[in-house]
Amino acid sequence: MAASCNFLSLSLTFLLFFHGCCLALQMQNECQIQRINALEPNQRIQAQAGYTELFDSNNEQFQCAGVEVVRHHIQPKGLFLPSYTNAAILVYVEQGTYLKFPILKFLQLGAQRGVLHPRAIMAPYWMTNAHNIIFVTKGNMRMQIVNNEGQAVFDGVISERQLVVVPQNFAVVKQAGEQGCSWISFRTNDNAMINTLAGKTSAMRALPVDVITNAYQMSREDAQKLKYSRDEAVMLSPGSMSSGRFSGGGWPLKA
Repeated sequence: MAASCNFLSLSLTFLLFFHGCCLALQMQNECQIQRINALEPNQRIQAQAGYTELFDSNNEQFQCAGVEVVRHHIQPKGLFLPSYTNAAILVYVEQGTYLKFPILKFLQLGAQRGVLHPRAIMAPYWMTNAHNIIFVTKGNMRMQIVNNEGQAVFDGVISERQLVVVPQNFAVVKQAGEQGCSWISFRTNDNAMINTLAGKTSAMRALPVDVITNAYQMSREDAQKLKYSRDEAVMLSPGSMSSGRFSGGGWPLKA
C-alpha cells in the first residue's frame, strides 16, 4: 500500500510512445532531416489534478525516430487514471517517487541519465543502430549535430524542458552551460552502439596520422594533436577542443 501511495505522489512524468512498425522502417532507411530544432510542447490539456503537455507527433524528428512524446504534471495526491495504448511506453519520472521495472531490454529500448559539470564537454559521438531522444531536465547545454554527410543540422542551445532528436549515424557534441546540465536520453535500441570522435577510446585514435592529415586537410603536426590531445574517454574537462573551435561556432573537428 505504501508503494501505491508513493506512486500517487509523483509530480512530473515523461512518456515516450514507441511505434514498432514505424521504427523498424526508419531503422532501415536514413532519416532525411536537413534541420534539427530544440522542441517544446505545442499543446496543453488542463485537468482537475494537473495538466498534460503534448509534443507535435507530426514533427519530422519524431517521425524519424518513430516515437511520440507526452509530459504529465500530476499534483500531489492526484490520480492518473488507468489507460492503455497500442504502442510500447517508456516512462521517466522527473520529480517524485516512482517504481523501476526491468523491461527495457524486453522492449529493446534504452535509457540513460547524463550530467555535465559547468563548461564540461561530452566528446563527439554517433550511434550506428539507434535514434537518441534527449530531454534536458536541469540547466542547459550547447549542442552541435551533423548528419552522416558532415552537414550541420543543429548548432544551438537546448535548455531545461526542451527536447531534441538525434537520428542514428548523426554525430553530436555537447558542452554544458555555466550552471552545468543534466538530461535523460531515450534510445531506440537496448544495445546502442556508440562511436566517439575524440578521447582515448575514439575512432580517431585508431586512424593513422596520414589518414587524418588527408581527411581533414591539415598538417601532420595538427593531426598528431587531434589524435592524442585528449586522455579522457567520453566526458572531457572544460577547456579548448581542437584549438577552441567549439566555442567559435564550427564543428569542432573541422579544420
